[in-house]
Amino acid sequence: MAKSTKKVTTPTETPKPHAVRKTTTKNSTPTLPTADQIRARAFEIYLSRNGAPGDAAGDWAQAERQLTVESGL
Repeated sequence: MAKSTKKVTTPTETPKPHAVRKTTTKNSTPTLPTADQIRARAFEIYLSRNGAPGDAAGDWAQAERQLTVESGL
């Protein structure tokens, strides 16, 4: 009968792991801000002037600009 040539791994010898290729899950495509995000930022702008009367459309436009720049567009 022929002897087995299978290598026996000893407890001190650990097999080397295969190289793992890292992938990113981050979405690299910037997206436009949503209406809810713009609304929340416009409200923050309103609060930053202590609730003083202002231009709601101007606050909206400013919020949209800020969020668009932050998103990388």
